[in-house]
Amino acid sequence: DPRNGSFTTLDDQPSSRGKLGYHIVHGLCMDREGNIWMGTAGMTGQCYLHKYDVKQDTILHFMPGPDDFPWIKNMETHTMVLDRKENVVWSGGTNGLVGFDISTGRYINDSTFYPAAYELEDIFINDLFLDDHGMLWMATFGRGIYVMDVHTFKLRRMNRIEGILGS
Repeated sequence: DPRNGSFTTLDDQPSSRGKLGYHIVHGLCMDREGNIWMGTAGMTGQCYLHKYDVKQDTILHFMPGPDDFPWIKNMETHTMVLDRKENVVWSGGTNGLVGFDISTGRYINDSTFYPAAYELEDIFINDLFLDDHGMLWMATFGRGIYVMDVHTFKLRRMNRIEGILGS
């Protein structure tokens, strides 16, 4: 708290929908409203996305539903980035890439995203970077670099011809 120089543990904060609940937080990002988004792994390896609503001082939980891609349910988030233009939180981790549309409050699972999501399903994504052209760069564990256009979901893997070693 900048007002008094103290630290606050979010897990101890009161919340109408519960506490953070998991002490393994791998990814953080901030949205346009100043809310903090957190990516965690549940005790059973389930993917959990949480939003700390700064104004309400509450933590909201967003778990995959029955209509979401099945591999999302077992993903541990390791990195996150916010697409401020599209208002989407992108999470990378043990089972590829997940997009969460803040405006709709739902994970992205439409047919245009499916080919990219399916190709990345078994790839461990270590880091994400979104450039000014809407290209989402993904650093992977053992699979080199992938790049996806966040508007069309067109995915490509960088290779040695393009100057990426170890791809």
